[in-house]
Amino acid sequence: MKYITDIILIIAVISCNFGYVLSQGTAGDKAVYETRFIVDMPTAGMLRDKSYCFTSAVYPSGGLMAAFDAGFLRYFNAGVRVSGNNIVGDGEITWQNLPGISIKGRVLDERKAIPAIVLGFESQGGSNYIGDSRFKAHSPGFYLALSKNYVWDLGNLAFHGGINYSLEPKPEYASPNLFGGLEQSIGSYIAINLEYNFQLDETENLYYTKRGLLNASLRGSVASGITAEIRFRDLLGHFRNNDGHERIVALEIIKFF
Repeated sequence: MKYITDIILIIAVISCNFGYVLSQGTAGDKAVYETRFIVDMPTAGMLRDKSYCFTSAVYPSGGLMAAFDAGFLRYFNAGVRVSGNNIVGDGEITWQNLPGISIKGRVLDERKAIPAIVLGFESQGGSNYIGDSRFKAHSPGFYLALSKNYVWDLGNLAFHGGINYSLEPKPEYASPNLFGGLEQSIGSYIAINLEYNFQLDETENLYYTKRGLLNASLRGSVASGITAEIRFRDLLGHFRNNDGHERIVALEIIKFF
């Protein structure tokens, strides 16, 4: 646990010492960009028009994912993703079968009494690609996501949720799935996220339990448009063969054309 504490401390120290003189990322009370993912699953957040985002994430088993997204007009985002295993380390590198695709459109802006709503498609799953045209956790596929933000004594609190239909399950197991979560700011530059994925389309019992997928993350705005993140996946032991939960480190960079 010591190295996890060290990473959290580094994010906090960098954010607190440098964040106040720089434009913010997607974490904390002073965030200037919308959160687009709870942890793995999408929110109703969007990139701004004429902006773009590079995201990289380091997965277990030397896995590495890179993503590029761009904002077009006011209500439309699109992007591509690619990942592979053993990119960091030794052994043969194995790439995911096809690049991931992300398309997202805002249906309704957030108002005082109603949440923001988006429709989208995301073919990149959480964590490593394990073959057979799927990831360790199914990609969201087609989804509808809702987000609502509140301000209270402890800062900014956002609730996220939605329904999705992944294309990765075998036809006999395919079904709509539900997910939800929240994001709480911690001061000006840090946020914690908690996400629960019901995994209703994961009914094969060879590798999974019926506990569902509980994930968490800690994010820190560390520089102009840059957010660092550490994700803690599968806190309930949903994956049968995992030796404890997964830890994923990610970096997000948002700029304008």
